[in-house]
Amino acid sequence: MTSQELLKATSRAFYLSLRVLPPGARQTMSLAYLLARCADSVSDGLWLPADERQPALSELIACLGDRSQLDAWRHRVAAVDPARGGEAALLHHLPQALLELDRLPSPDQDLVVGIVTTLAQGMTVDLQRFPPGQLGSVWDAAELRRHLWAAAGCVGQFWTAVIRLHEPRLAQVSTRLEQLGTRLGNALQLTNVLRDISGDLADGRCYLPARQLLEIGLKPSDLEDPATEKQLEPVYRRWLEEACADFAASREYMLLIPWTCWRLRLAALWPWAMGVATLVKLAGGGWLRPGKIKVSRGWVYSMILTTTPTVVVTPWLRRTLERQLSHLQREVSQAGAQKVGQ
Repeated sequence: MTSQELLKATSRAFYLSLRVLPPGARQTMSLAYLLARCADSVSDGLWLPADERQPALSELIACLGDRSQLDAWRHRVAAVDPARGGEAALLHHLPQALLELDRLPSPDQDLVVGIVTTLAQGMTVDLQRFPPGQLGSVWDAAELRRHLWAAAGCVGQFWTAVIRLHEPRLAQVSTRLEQLGTRLGNALQLTNVLRDISGDLADGRCYLPARQLLEIGLKPSDLEDPATEKQLEPVYRRWLEEACADFAASREYMLLIPWTCWRLRLAALWPWAMGVATLVKLAGGGWLRPGKIKVSRGWVYSMILTTTPTVVVTPWLRRTLERQLSHLQREVSQAGAQKVGQ
Protein backbone atom coordinates (compact mmCIF):
# COMPACT_ATOMS: atom_id res chain seq x y z
CA MET A 1 0.00 0.00 0.00
CA THR A 2 1.14 3.56 -0.67
CA SER A 3 1.36 6.22 2.02
CA GLN A 4 -1.82 7.83 0.69
CA GLU A 5 -3.71 4.53 0.80
CA LEU A 6 -2.51 3.89 4.33
CA LEU A 7 -3.66 7.34 5.41
CA LYS A 8 -7.17 6.56 4.19
CA ALA A 9 -7.11 3.12 5.79
CA THR A 10 -5.90 4.18 9.23
CA SER A 11 -7.40 7.61 9.84
CA ARG A 12 -10.86 9.10 10.05
CA ALA A 13 -11.20 12.61 11.42
CA PHE A 14 -7.52 13.44 10.97
CA TYR A 15 -7.60 12.57 7.28
CA LEU A 16 -10.23 15.27 6.72
CA SER A 17 -7.93 17.89 8.19
CA LEU A 18 -4.91 16.65 6.23
CA ARG A 19 -6.74 17.02 2.92
CA VAL A 20 -7.31 20.76 3.32
CA LEU A 21 -3.79 21.67 4.42
CA PRO A 22 -1.43 23.45 2.02
CA PRO A 23 0.79 20.93 0.15
CA GLY A 24 4.02 21.45 2.10
CA ALA A 25 2.40 21.21 5.50
CA ARG A 26 0.20 18.33 4.31
CA GLN A 27 3.19 16.16 3.40
CA THR A 28 4.92 16.79 6.72
CA MET A 29 1.76 16.18 8.76
CA SER A 30 0.89 13.05 6.79
CA LEU A 31 4.29 11.47 7.35
CA ALA A 32 4.20 12.34 11.03
CA TYR A 33 0.76 10.75 11.28
CA LEU A 34 1.84 7.55 9.53
CA LEU A 35 4.93 7.19 11.71
CA ALA A 36 2.93 7.86 14.86
CA ARG A 37 0.29 5.33 13.83
CA CYS A 38 3.05 2.82 13.19
CA ALA A 39 4.21 3.30 16.78
CA ASP A 40 0.60 3.04 17.95
CA SER A 41 0.20 -0.26 16.07
CA VAL A 42 3.16 -1.59 18.03
CA SER A 43 1.82 -0.33 21.34
CA ASP A 44 -1.88 -1.12 21.10
CA GLY A 45 -2.21 -3.68 18.34
CA LEU A 46 -2.19 -7.45 18.37
CA TRP A 47 0.58 -7.71 15.84
CA LEU A 48 3.47 -8.36 18.22
CA PRO A 49 3.71 -10.42 21.42
CA ALA A 50 3.34 -8.29 24.54
CA ASP A 51 6.98 -8.76 25.57
CA GLU A 52 8.19 -7.44 22.20
CA ARG A 53 6.29 -4.16 22.20
CA GLN A 54 8.68 -2.07 24.28
CA PRO A 55 11.77 -3.31 22.37
CA ALA A 56 9.94 -2.63 19.09
CA LEU A 57 9.15 0.95 20.14
CA SER A 58 12.80 1.43 21.07
CA GLU A 59 13.83 0.13 17.63
CA LEU A 60 11.38 2.48 15.92
CA ILE A 61 12.83 5.45 17.80
CA ALA A 62 16.33 4.29 16.84
CA CYS A 63 15.32 4.06 13.16
CA LEU A 64 14.29 7.74 13.21
CA GLY A 65 17.91 8.71 13.70
CA ASP A 66 19.80 5.79 12.21
CA ARG A 67 18.56 4.03 9.06
CA SER A 68 20.98 1.14 9.67
CA GLN A 69 18.59 0.03 12.41
CA LEU A 70 15.95 -0.84 9.80
CA ASP A 71 17.28 -4.38 9.38
CA ALA A 72 16.42 -5.10 13.02
CA TRP A 73 12.98 -3.59 12.44
CA ARG A 74 12.34 -5.72 9.34
CA HIS A 75 13.28 -8.81 11.32
CA ARG A 76 10.98 -7.73 14.18
CA VAL A 77 7.87 -7.41 11.99
CA ALA A 78 8.63 -10.19 9.49
CA ALA A 79 5.97 -12.50 10.94
CA VAL A 80 3.20 -9.88 10.66
CA ASP A 81 1.01 -10.40 7.57
CA PRO A 82 0.57 -6.97 5.90
CA ALA A 83 -2.62 -8.22 4.24
CA ARG A 84 -4.39 -8.28 7.61
CA GLY A 85 -5.25 -4.59 7.47
CA GLY A 86 -3.93 -1.06 7.45
CA GLU A 87 -2.26 -1.20 10.86
CA ALA A 88 -0.41 -4.41 10.01
CA ALA A 89 0.65 -2.92 6.66
CA LEU A 90 1.97 0.17 8.47
CA LEU A 91 4.58 -1.92 10.26
CA HIS A 92 6.05 -2.98 6.91
CA HIS A 93 5.70 0.54 5.49
CA LEU A 94 8.16 2.10 7.95
CA PRO A 95 11.21 1.95 5.61
CA GLN A 96 9.24 3.67 2.83
CA ALA A 97 7.90 6.31 5.21
CA LEU A 98 11.43 7.06 6.43
CA LEU A 99 12.62 7.34 2.83
CA GLU A 100 9.92 9.95 2.26
CA LEU A 101 10.93 11.67 5.49
CA ASP A 102 14.51 11.98 4.25
CA ARG A 103 13.22 13.94 1.25
CA LEU A 104 11.66 16.65 3.40
CA PRO A 105 13.52 19.89 4.22
CA SER A 106 15.63 19.63 7.36
CA PRO A 107 13.33 21.79 9.56
CA ASP A 108 10.38 19.54 8.72
CA GLN A 109 12.43 16.41 9.40
CA ASP A 110 13.42 17.74 12.82
CA LEU A 111 9.80 18.46 13.74
CA VAL A 112 8.61 15.02 12.61
CA VAL A 113 11.38 13.15 14.41
CA GLY A 114 10.69 15.19 17.55
CA ILE A 115 6.95 14.53 17.68
CA VAL A 116 7.16 10.84 16.78
CA THR A 117 9.87 10.31 19.41
CA THR A 118 7.75 12.08 22.04
CA LEU A 119 4.66 10.04 21.16
CA ALA A 120 6.57 6.75 21.12
CA GLN A 121 8.11 7.54 24.51
CA GLY A 122 4.62 8.24 25.86
CA MET A 123 3.47 4.87 24.53
CA THR A 124 6.42 3.24 26.29
CA VAL A 125 5.29 4.81 29.56
CA ASP A 126 1.81 3.37 28.94
CA LEU A 127 3.23 -0.10 28.37
CA GLN A 128 5.03 0.16 31.70
CA ARG A 129 1.96 1.57 33.41
CA PHE A 130 -0.33 -1.20 32.14
CA PRO A 131 1.44 -4.59 32.37
CA PRO A 132 -0.01 -7.41 30.22
CA GLY A 133 -2.72 -9.46 31.90
CA GLN A 134 -3.38 -6.86 34.60
CA LEU A 135 -5.78 -3.95 34.95
CA GLY A 136 -3.74 -0.81 35.54
CA SER A 137 -4.72 2.80 36.09
CA VAL A 138 -3.29 6.28 36.20
CA TRP A 139 -3.09 7.33 39.84
CA ASP A 140 -4.13 10.96 40.02
CA ALA A 141 -5.19 14.01 38.00
CA ALA A 142 -1.60 15.10 37.39
CA GLU A 143 -0.73 11.73 35.86
CA LEU A 144 -3.80 11.85 33.59
CA ARG A 145 -2.86 15.35 32.41
CA ARG A 146 0.67 14.15 31.63
CA HIS A 147 -0.88 11.39 29.54
CA LEU A 148 -3.11 13.89 27.71
CA TRP A 149 -0.08 16.00 26.80
CA ALA A 150 2.09 13.03 25.78
CA ALA A 151 -0.68 11.56 23.62
CA ALA A 152 -2.12 14.68 21.97
CA GLY A 153 -1.25 17.99 23.62
CA CYS A 154 2.24 17.75 22.13
CA VAL A 155 0.60 17.11 18.75
CA GLY A 156 -1.16 20.46 19.01
CA GLN A 157 2.22 22.13 19.51
CA PHE A 158 3.69 20.19 16.59
CA TRP A 159 0.76 21.06 14.31
CA THR A 160 1.18 24.75 15.10
CA ALA A 161 4.94 24.65 14.51
CA VAL A 162 4.44 23.01 11.10
CA ILE A 163 1.81 25.46 9.88
CA ARG A 164 3.96 28.38 11.06
CA LEU A 165 6.87 26.90 9.11
CA HIS A 166 4.86 26.67 5.89
CA GLU A 167 2.61 29.72 6.16
CA PRO A 168 4.41 33.11 6.27
CA ARG A 169 1.13 34.85 7.15
CA LEU A 170 1.29 33.22 10.58
CA ALA A 171 4.68 34.70 11.44
CA GLN A 172 3.16 37.59 13.37
CA VAL A 173 0.31 35.64 14.96
CA SER A 174 0.39 35.58 18.75
CA THR A 175 2.56 32.98 20.47
CA ARG A 176 -0.66 31.99 22.27
CA LEU A 177 -1.34 29.88 19.19
CA GLU A 178 1.04 27.19 20.50
CA GLN A 179 -0.61 27.21 23.94
CA LEU A 180 -4.07 26.95 22.43
CA GLY A 181 -2.91 24.16 20.12
CA THR A 182 -1.85 22.22 23.21
CA ARG A 183 -5.25 22.76 24.82
CA LEU A 184 -7.03 21.61 21.68
CA GLY A 185 -4.91 18.45 21.63
CA ASN A 186 -5.62 17.86 25.32
CA ALA A 187 -9.36 18.35 24.75
CA LEU A 188 -9.44 15.84 21.91
CA GLN A 189 -7.48 13.22 23.87
CA LEU A 190 -9.62 13.70 26.99
CA THR A 191 -12.68 13.18 24.80
CA ASN A 192 -11.15 9.88 23.66
CA VAL A 193 -10.55 8.88 27.29
CA LEU A 194 -14.14 9.67 28.27
CA ARG A 195 -15.74 7.81 25.37
CA ASP A 196 -13.47 4.73 25.39
CA ILE A 197 -13.73 3.63 29.02
CA SER A 198 -15.16 0.16 28.34
CA GLY A 199 -12.74 -0.54 25.49
CA ASP A 200 -9.75 0.63 27.52
CA LEU A 201 -10.83 -1.55 30.46
CA ALA A 202 -11.02 -4.55 28.12
CA ASP A 203 -7.38 -3.80 27.22
CA GLY A 204 -6.39 -3.58 30.89
CA ARG A 205 -6.28 0.22 31.00
CA CYS A 206 -8.13 2.74 33.14
CA TYR A 207 -7.37 6.39 32.46
CA LEU A 208 -9.75 7.75 35.09
CA PRO A 209 -7.53 8.41 38.14
CA ALA A 210 -7.63 5.60 40.70
CA ARG A 211 -7.22 8.10 43.51
CA GLN A 212 -10.42 9.91 42.51
CA LEU A 213 -12.25 6.62 42.12
CA LEU A 214 -11.21 5.58 45.64
CA GLU A 215 -12.69 8.82 46.98
CA ILE A 216 -16.13 7.71 45.76
CA GLY A 217 -15.73 4.09 46.83
CA LEU A 218 -14.77 2.56 43.49
CA LYS A 219 -11.83 0.61 42.08
CA PRO A 220 -10.94 0.60 38.37
CA SER A 221 -12.23 -2.98 38.08
CA ASP A 222 -15.65 -1.84 39.33
CA LEU A 223 -16.11 0.14 36.11
CA GLU A 224 -16.45 -3.12 34.20
CA ASP A 225 -20.00 -3.24 35.58
CA PRO A 226 -22.23 -0.66 33.81
CA ALA A 227 -24.36 -0.51 36.96
CA THR A 228 -21.62 1.55 38.65
CA GLU A 229 -22.19 4.46 36.26
CA LYS A 230 -24.33 6.40 38.73
CA GLN A 231 -21.66 6.11 41.41
CA LEU A 232 -19.00 7.17 38.88
CA GLU A 233 -20.95 10.34 38.04
CA PRO A 234 -18.98 12.86 40.18
CA VAL A 235 -15.58 11.86 38.78
CA TYR A 236 -16.77 11.50 35.21
CA ARG A 237 -18.52 14.86 35.13
CA ARG A 238 -15.48 16.56 36.65
CA TRP A 239 -13.45 15.47 33.61
CA LEU A 240 -16.31 16.18 31.24
CA GLU A 241 -16.30 19.77 32.49
CA GLU A 242 -12.51 19.97 32.12
CA ALA A 243 -12.83 18.85 28.50
CA CYS A 244 -15.48 21.53 27.98
CA ALA A 245 -13.10 24.14 29.40
CA ASP A 246 -10.32 23.06 27.03
CA PHE A 247 -12.66 23.21 24.03
CA ALA A 248 -13.88 26.64 25.17
CA ALA A 249 -10.31 27.97 25.37
CA SER A 250 -9.17 26.37 22.13
CA ARG A 251 -11.91 27.97 20.00
CA GLU A 252 -9.63 31.01 19.93
CA TYR A 253 -7.13 28.88 18.00
CA MET A 254 -9.23 29.13 14.84
CA LEU A 255 -9.94 32.82 15.38
CA LEU A 256 -6.26 33.75 15.73
CA ILE A 257 -5.53 32.28 12.30
CA PRO A 258 -6.09 34.98 9.61
CA TRP A 259 -9.18 34.45 7.47
CA THR A 260 -6.94 34.38 4.40
CA CYS A 261 -5.56 31.08 5.75
CA TRP A 262 -9.00 29.52 5.52
CA ARG A 263 -7.62 26.04 4.87
CA LEU A 264 -5.78 26.13 8.18
CA ARG A 265 -8.91 27.29 9.94
CA LEU A 266 -10.86 24.37 8.49
CA ALA A 267 -8.15 21.86 9.41
CA ALA A 268 -8.47 22.87 13.07
CA LEU A 269 -12.22 23.51 13.08
CA TRP A 270 -13.31 20.05 11.93
CA PRO A 271 -11.70 18.00 14.74
CA TRP A 272 -12.78 20.70 17.22
CA ALA A 273 -16.40 20.44 16.07
CA MET A 274 -16.34 16.63 16.11
CA GLY A 275 -14.89 16.64 19.61
CA VAL A 276 -17.55 19.06 20.87
CA ALA A 277 -20.33 16.99 19.27
CA THR A 278 -18.95 13.82 20.84
CA LEU A 279 -18.98 15.44 24.28
CA VAL A 280 -22.63 16.40 23.72
CA LYS A 281 -23.40 12.72 23.22
CA LEU A 282 -21.36 11.75 26.27
CA ALA A 283 -23.28 14.20 28.43
CA GLY A 284 -26.31 11.90 28.11
CA GLY A 285 -24.63 8.97 29.89
CA GLY A 286 -23.98 5.39 28.86
CA TRP A 287 -20.24 5.76 29.43
CA LEU A 288 -19.66 2.22 30.67
CA ARG A 289 -21.62 0.41 27.98
CA PRO A 290 -19.57 -1.57 25.45
CA GLY A 291 -18.74 0.27 22.23
CA LYS A 292 -17.66 3.80 21.44
CA ILE A 293 -20.01 6.77 21.54
CA LYS A 294 -19.27 8.78 18.42
CA VAL A 295 -20.87 11.03 15.82
CA SER A 296 -22.22 9.42 12.67
CA ARG A 297 -20.63 9.64 9.24
CA GLY A 298 -23.69 11.52 8.05
CA TRP A 299 -23.21 14.09 10.82
CA VAL A 300 -19.59 14.55 9.73
CA TYR A 301 -20.60 15.24 6.11
CA SER A 302 -23.27 17.69 7.23
CA MET A 303 -20.80 19.45 9.53
CA ILE A 304 -18.30 19.85 6.68
CA LEU A 305 -20.95 21.39 4.42
CA THR A 306 -22.26 23.81 7.03
CA THR A 307 -18.92 24.96 8.49
CA THR A 308 -16.90 25.42 5.30
CA PRO A 309 -18.56 28.72 4.25
CA THR A 310 -18.11 30.23 7.72
CA VAL A 311 -14.32 30.16 7.95
CA VAL A 312 -13.72 33.02 5.51
CA VAL A 313 -15.80 35.46 7.57
CA THR A 314 -14.48 35.81 11.11
CA PRO A 315 -17.77 37.01 12.71
CA TRP A 316 -19.57 34.02 11.15
CA LEU A 317 -16.89 31.67 12.41
CA ARG A 318 -17.07 33.18 15.90
CA ARG A 319 -20.85 32.72 15.99
CA THR A 320 -20.53 29.13 14.79
CA LEU A 321 -18.01 28.31 17.49
CA GLU A 322 -20.02 30.04 20.20
CA ARG A 323 -23.23 28.32 19.12
CA GLN A 324 -21.66 24.85 19.25
CA LEU A 325 -19.93 25.57 22.54
CA SER A 326 -23.13 26.94 24.10
CA HIS A 327 -24.98 23.81 23.02
CA LEU A 328 -22.31 21.65 24.66
CA GLN A 329 -22.33 23.63 27.90
CA ARG A 330 -26.13 23.55 28.02
CA GLU A 331 -26.25 19.78 27.50
CA VAL A 332 -23.60 19.14 30.16
CA SER A 333 -25.31 21.47 32.63
CA GLN A 334 -28.79 20.08 32.04
CA ALA A 335 -27.65 16.46 32.22
CA GLY A 336 -25.85 17.16 35.49
CA ALA A 337 -28.90 18.91 36.94
CA GLN A 338 -31.15 16.01 35.96
CA LYS A 339 -28.86 13.54 37.70
CA VAL A 340 -28.87 15.64 40.87
CA GLY A 341 -32.67 15.77 40.80
CA GLN A 342 -33.10 12.03 40.45
